[in-house]
Amino acid sequence: MTTDDPKKPSTADIQKHLNQLTDGATGSSSQSDGPVQRPKRKPKIQSPRQHPDKATKKPSFWQKWRDNVQRQQRKIKQQGLGNVINEELPAEIDDDESVDAVTLTTPKRFDRLSRSQWQGIGVMTLFIFLALVIGWLVSPAAQVQHYRVVGNDDLTANQVLQAAQLRERQSTFLTANESSYFQSKAKQANPQIASLALTIKNPTTIQVKVKEHPKVGYIQTDLGCQTLLDNGEVIGEASKERPSDQYAIYENFPTNRKALEKVSRQVGKLNGPIRRSISDVVWAPTKLNSERLMLFMNDGNEVLINASDVAEKLKYYPSIAAQGKANQKSVGNKKTIIDLQVGAYGYQQDF
Repeated sequence: MTTDDPKKPSTADIQKHLNQLTDGATGSSSQSDGPVQRPKRKPKIQSPRQHPDKATKKPSFWQKWRDNVQRQQRKIKQQGLGNVINEELPAEIDDDESVDAVTLTTPKRFDRLSRSQWQGIGVMTLFIFLALVIGWLVSPAAQVQHYRVVGNDDLTANQVLQAAQLRERQSTFLTANESSYFQSKAKQANPQIASLALTIKNPTTIQVKVKEHPKVGYIQTDLGCQTLLDNGEVIGEASKERPSDQYAIYENFPTNRKALEKVSRQVGKLNGPIRRSISDVVWAPTKLNSERLMLFMNDGNEVLINASDVAEKLKYYPSIAAQGKANQKSVGNKKTIIDLQVGAYGYQQDF
């Protein structure tokens, strides 16, 4: 006895299948007499073509630039090379716009320096600066090439410079900074120098402003003639003969030097030409005037004046002498005497 296997076809099914094949072959032979109809093919489904106007645009220059910047930022952050300043990127512009019309900004990178590195940079900068300053100070560009002496009357510029020991090729700034030192040197070497000041005019020129104790003449002593300054100080070696320069000789003064000092200070206030116009200064007091002076001038006139009025009244002597010469004429052996003790008048007197 046999059992039916559901997976195996039955005899009826096989017979049915054979009948279908036989019918198919008969049908095909019967239809061979007429035109054979080809089965219709299904139309192929074509993929939709993209319209050329709707094609994807190539990335513009600005898009490429933005993408490049973003990649660089990500790379720097990943490598830990520093902090990037995230600046606002420029807005996208049209391709037709000129590149020069837009300012491109690229991210800046700042490397961090440690505190010790900053200190090292500061120390190196300081050393370089000091080296440059020292090199300039010792160079000829910062050394004295010329001294300009002002304020001197009796003394020459060379006498002032020699007394102060001022020489060329000295450092300009160090020399001017030691003005008090050079002043003390000058006063020791030449008592006629009252003060001395140094001023920088330019890196190679220093102005030497000197104030003198003016020479007012010579005092006649037992040793001879010695130089008299406006402060009453007597300096220099004694000369038995009268010096050749045009300065007055002071005669007949008391030995206590008080009167001499008073008169010398008064004469020292006069300007140089008037001081040098006096030939002799004679102390000649009277009962009515205990400080009368007789001044013998180089032009031949004689002036009577009080010792305390010399600086105030004698400065007008040139105009007084010119006016007296115009009004009076010398006759024979006569000289003009100008009396300034009380007023100001002149008269002629026999020699």
